[in-house]
Amino acid sequence: MHTLNNAGFRFENPYLTVENIRIDNVGDGIRPIAGPFTIRGAWLTYVRDDCVENDHVQPGLIDDSLFDGCYVGISERPSTAIIASGYDGRNDLLTIRQSLIRLQPMPGPRGGLATDLGNGQFFKWSSLATQLELDDNVFMAEQVGEGGASTMGIPASLVGCSNNVMVWLGPGPYPAPLPPCFTVTTDRAVWDSAVAAWKTRHGVVP
Repeated sequence: MHTLNNAGFRFENPYLTVENIRIDNVGDGIRPIAGPFTIRGAWLTYVRDDCVENDHVQPGLIDDSLFDGCYVGISERPSTAIIASGYDGRNDLLTIRQSLIRLQPMPGPRGGLATDLGNGQFFKWSSLATQLELDDNVFMAEQVGEGGASTMGIPASLVGCSNNVMVWLGPGPYPAPLPPCFTVTTDRAVWDSAVAAWKTRHGVVP
């Protein structure tokens, strides 16, 4: 599932706003190369790798967006070549606010068979990743990611956080510690209601 390194939308322009974009059935969803950037009102579904691949660790804002089916939510894991080019996000900030992010188990996960269903994690992070702020978001996962329970948490570079909800549909308690700014629920209706409200607000016809 990861053999095609494509993206639904890739850009190299700083100060770009990506607004009201619709992306379905791609490798990566949105791939910023330069920043700061703004992603607002984006609707992504069945993204087979990263919904946002920010591996150039650029500062940005993800606002009022629906990522309804990601293998990985947000990636900030620069390659060796990107690191050698001098990219370093540690003094920058990525803010995600009023957005919905769902991990979707997909066929052929990393390390699995084509008949397996699996997903990654919400945040694929590195030591060079940006600082992170999370406000008023809803996340949902049905099972532990292929990297194990330890990958399902929130990055240590979190610097701001308020009023987030984690909808957990897997067995037992949520598999990784979450900061106090998260409320965990096992009620699928919380996610469904949030998605319905987003679609109504954005004029999506049922």
